[in-house]
Amino acid sequence: MNVIDLGWEGREKVLTERRKEFLEAVVNQYNATGEPVHYTEVAKVIGVSKWTAYDMLTALAREGYLEVIRKVDRKEGLPGRSQVMFRPSPAAYKYAKPGEGKEKGHMVDWEHTRKELLKRLAEADRKGPAVLLKETLAELPHISNPLIFCAKVIAALLLAVWTVRKTAQTLMLLREVLSYLSVPEAALILLVGLALGYIWKSGRTGVTDGLNQHIDRYIREVKRMDEKEHAILLTFVEDVAARLAPEPFPS
Repeated sequence: MNVIDLGWEGREKVLTERRKEFLEAVVNQYNATGEPVHYTEVAKVIGVSKWTAYDMLTALAREGYLEVIRKVDRKEGLPGRSQVMFRPSPAAYKYAKPGEGKEKGHMVDWEHTRKELLKRLAEADRKGPAVLLKETLAELPHISNPLIFCAKVIAALLLAVWTVRKTAQTLMLLREVLSYLSVPEAALILLVGLALGYIWKSGRTGVTDGLNQHIDRYIREVKRMDEKEHAILLTFVEDVAARLAPEPFPS
């Protein structure tokens, strides 16, 4: 997947309401998936022809609101066809409506980050959970994306629990307690109390050094998120627990 530079000036211009509608459609889709958006998807959302959508998105890219990406779909080693895709530039988030466009870009690159985190956690046995915990904590001060920040705090919390007691039953208990709560936001906040309480009860409070200072921000970010983001993080809790536990989790 390559960013195309067509020599456009990329100068921001005042947007009409019609152009904002197309821009928001791209921002919404990109924030929901973390993947560049094809113009036919925008055409379906707005109810216009694919050619109209392509022309409008191309114009928005020329004006600096979108980036053009060429994605090559390779199958079984064949060259494959390339597709012209679009993703928001930083300027796009100035015009996305709150609650629709996720003007802060909470969802940007989430899927990539999730995969990288789970891949890292799969090395817990080889590298040791304490080493992974230290690496994760070192990254927290530099993360601006709220969703990714909260996901890494969750990973750090469960790594800390795993460091104290390396048993699948412990993580399973945390997961099951959270499942009894009908409000996802409450479950994500309770996770902090359960994890820290378990660690402190073990007497190994030093495990959380470097983590406690990020808890306030974590709670603030969780409270600002919508239901979809809460659901994403709760699913991530299960993903992390399942990745750390050496034995299969019950369904």
